[in-house]
Amino acid sequence: MSADRMESNSLPIVADRIRELVAESEAAALSSADKALQAGRLLAEAKAQCRHGEWLPFLASAGIRERRARQYMQIATSGLKSATVADLGGIRAALEFLALRAKAEEALVEALEAMAAGRRGLEGLRKALEVSDALADMFPERMREGMRRSNADKDAERTALRVADILDPAPLPARQ
Repeated sequence: MSADRMESNSLPIVADRIRELVAESEAAALSSADKALQAGRLLAEAKAQCRHGEWLPFLASAGIRERRARQYMQIATSGLKSATVADLGGIRAALEFLALRAKAEEALVEALEAMAAGRRGLEGLRKALEVSDALADMFPERMREGMRRSNADKDAERTALRVADILDPAPLPARQ
C-alpha cells in the first residue's frame, strides 16, 4: 500500500483529527479577531489621550505602524463583533466588508433622496441591492441563506413604490 493511501479502518480516526483541527482553527480565528478588536479599542483610547505630536511616537513604542493602527481602530469602531470579523476571514476582509457596506448605504441614501424629491430612485436602489448581494457573498456559504436578494430589479421597484407611499401617498408617474 502506498504511503498516500490510508487504511479504511483509520478513516474514523482521521475524521476525528480533522474535526479537532478545524475546531482549533476556528477558535484561533475568533481569538485573533477578538484580540484585534481589543487592540483597536485600546488604540482609540490612547489616541484620545495623546497630545499633538505624541501619536506617532506612541505607535512606534507600541510596535505598530500608523496604517495598521487606523485599520484596527476602524474595525473596533465599526460595530462588528469578533465572530463576524472571523467569519468574514479576518481584518482585511472585514475592512473590505466595511467599504462595501458604506457603498450600499451611500446608494440607499441617494435613492431615498431621489424619492423624496419626487423621482423614483430605482437606479440607486438597484445599486444598493447589488452591493448588498456582494456583502452577502463575503460570508461563508453556510451563512448566506436569506442574505441575498433574488431579483434586484423587482426588489428595487417594489421598494421604491413602498417608500414613495410613505413619503407621499400620491402615486408616482408611471415608469417609461
